[in-house]
Amino acid sequence: MINILKEIEQGNPKNFYLFYGEEDYLKNHYVNELKKKFIPEEFSDMNFNIFEENADAIINCVMSLPFMNEYRLVIIKESGFFYSGKKNETELILKYIDDFPKSSIIIFCESKIDKRNKLYKKICDVGLASEIKKPIDKELVKWIIKICKVNKKIISPENALLILKITMGNMEFLKNELGKLINYCSEEINSEQINLLCTKSVDAKIFDLVANMGNKNLKLALESYNNLIFLKEQPLMILAMISRQFVLILQSKIFSNSGLDSSSIAQKLGTRSFVISDCLRQSKNFSSDKLICAIKDCLDVDYKVKTGQLSDKLAVETLIMKYSA
Repeated sequence: MINILKEIEQGNPKNFYLFYGEEDYLKNHYVNELKKKFIPEEFSDMNFNIFEENADAIINCVMSLPFMNEYRLVIIKESGFFYSGKKNETELILKYIDDFPKSSIIIFCESKIDKRNKLYKKICDVGLASEIKKPIDKELVKWIIKICKVNKKIISPENALLILKITMGNMEFLKNELGKLINYCSEEINSEQINLLCTKSVDAKIFDLVANMGNKNLKLALESYNNLIFLKEQPLMILAMISRQFVLILQSKIFSNSGLDSSSIAQKLGTRSFVISDCLRQSKNFSSDKLICAIKDCLDVDYKVKTGQLSDKLAVETLIMKYSA
């Protein structure tokens, strides 16, 4: 991503960009940086366009000359042009792509792509295709510290990691929670202020719930569950997340027993290192057999609720009680 920032800074944009991957915050960040650099605010309405999947409309817009500006910025989000299913529209874009004027900066933002796709290969040839990966824990901790420093606040690496855990590394959520702390705290941001002001993500709350179950703290486990219900989370969604957490704990336990460290496990499972570290701590409270039983019980409860044999709220509560006793 350093190349993108250099091009933006030097005022030498490419005609085509493809940003793909899971991290929406960073994709939006680079789009906004390109917009700030090349589209003056007073001409934004005429030279900034967002589309989703209409190839004809995209081509017509791209072919239009910018209004009183050097560039037109065209954003195409989740078009589906980069994997099977939109063949005709993909072919249409490919047909005209060599004729697109240099005055149009075209940015595709996609969650998933197929690298065998013809349009992907074409963008690689004539522009820049870049996978926007979720930053690793260390990078996000540094980012948090940097944001605080820019805003004349001090935060320790330990407390930066605490914010990371509360938000589960979701950068948009993280930015919002960090904004609260920066506005409220006088100089140094401490753990007490973080716990007081920051809203835990649902994932973080599920972590707490399963940890309370593993610690055999029935009172706190039920309190965690009822808090989620109070926040209008659906019992079956909570059940699915509990099941996912049990699966993650089991996988972490198996990989750890085979000699892998938390970073290697996180890479294999596509999640964050601190998540795996927490899973490994929680795994000490469950045997592998117990985890397998818990996963099976989650599936059984899900089936019985969906077939009308059990009521959802009570069924999930009963499962929590079983594994907290």
